[in-house]
Amino acid sequence: YRIFTLFDMHIDDNECVDHPCDEVATCTNEAGSFKCQCPYGYSGFGYKFNDLPGCEGNAGIVVPRIES
Repeated sequence: YRIFTLFDMHIDDNECVDHPCDEVATCTNEAGSFKCQCPYGYSGFGYKFNDLPGCEGNAGIVVPRIES
């Protein structure tokens, strides 16, 4: 999957295709780059690199229990 931009006349590869983010993170392709973001309730950088934490656990978010 490639994006052709008319403004700078180059082809941008979709870096998200290689799944560079943590399993629960969202990958957003950007021109010449990408961004990983952890979901609500998780902390960390969202990347799969050894020196950066991915998305760490449930950062203390309490989910209310609904009783029936």
